Amino acid sequence: MVDRPQSEDLLSDLFALFGTMRRVMRNGGVPGLGPSHHMVLMRLREDADAQHGPCRITELARFLHLTPAAITQIVTELEGRGLVVRGRGERDRRAVVVRLTPDGKATIRDLRARRMAVAEQMLGDLPEEDRRELGRILRRIAESSPAVD
Repeated sequence: MVDRPQSEDLLSDLFALFGTMRRVMRNGGVPGLGPSHHMVLMRLREDADAQHGPCRITELARFLHLTPAAITQIVTELEGRGLVVRGRGERDRRAVVVRLTPDGKATIRDLRARRMAVAEQMLGDLPEEDRRELGRILRRIAESSPAVD
């Protein structure tokens, strides 16, 4: 009989990993910006592998599971640093959308390079097959996770 790890043990391991990831984002990111700031910037990126681009505040709130008021505060802080600007939507001129500035795009490139370096440190010893399996498992967990309010 195979000994399966208990759900509680797996949950503890996941939370430990989340803590590590928060430290990585805090220490490897832009000083003074937290994980939510970084996630907003990453969501706004417009490169070839992420065709997101400008977003409404409500889209950002839904993406990060935060209130529009919390996102507005984050956007205000990013705007104060010159990383994003607010503008009007192309289709709906009443809508306020958030876009990266050139400095914001440069910051994203720097953040991605730092994140890739950390990922390589964390995952460098895992064979490619294990990396693919880990990715598959993480996607499955994310897709099946219930919304928690």
